[in-house]
Amino acid sequence: KAGRIASWSAATGVENWRVDLGTPITSGLGGDATRMAVVTQGNALVVLEQGKELWRANVQALVLTAPLVAGGRVFVLGGDRMISAFDAATGQKLWQQQRTGEPLILARAGLLMAVGDTLVVGLGGRVLGLNPQNGSARWDVALANVRGTNEVERLADIVAGTTRRGSVVCMRAFQSAVGCVDGNNGRLLWTRTANGYSGLAGDANTVVGTEADGRLRAWQRASGEVLWSSENFRFRGLSAPVVWDRSMVFGDSAGFVHLLDIRDGKLLHRF
Repeated sequence: KAGRIASWSAATGVENWRVDLGTPITSGLGGDATRMAVVTQGNALVVLEQGKELWRANVQALVLTAPLVAGGRVFVLGGDRMISAFDAATGQKLWQQQRTGEPLILARAGLLMAVGDTLVVGLGGRVLGLNPQNGSARWDVALANVRGTNEVERLADIVAGTTRRGSVVCMRAFQSAVGCVDGNNGRLLWTRTANGYSGLAGDANTVVGTEADGRLRAWQRASGEVLWSSENFRFRGLSAPVVWDRSMVFGDSAGFVHLLDIRDGKLLHRF
């Protein structure tokens, strides 16, 4: 947030480098083995290499989603639903595409990832597969059917935090649905009504999530069948989950971390 980025050795914790961008950061940090990218409060896309600034480029709107660095390019998803691609080495803008949608956007990170040679992007309650070379659409599928009597109720942006196995990506549409999409061809495998705002996690067989009221849900990855649910943590202000070994791990607003058996939802440990 303060505009400082640092790198540490994962093995020893020794700091490799630190850089101060001189302005607060709005997006998460994205990168590959060579370069890292971030967007500042002034809508500047900054690309770093070995802890040194390589180039900067202006983007048109607020960016909350971490840039994607892949295939020698940097991809950016803006708050105005503009997707832009830059040459990672030079900063040259290669293309940009904008999709119109609902007048409101969710003020949190969204979906921007690569599946094979397809750029997968969440725009509103829809998931798009784009050609990374020119931004043209390969497929477009609705994860959530947007309904409601006002713009707030119709807000259904795809939120950051997905669980992927192979080409299949499972994700959440804000306050509307969870579901899985094949990133190769855009086939919607399944979708289920769900009311949450945090991303999902999972393993090879199961997808898990925390709902807005603290309910826990587990779905079968292949079919979307509900495997189990729990109301034991309602109204505790739950975080998004992660999956570690056979455990669903999440925190609550009181500072506790809970580990549940992903297979049946039974409590394994709490600290």
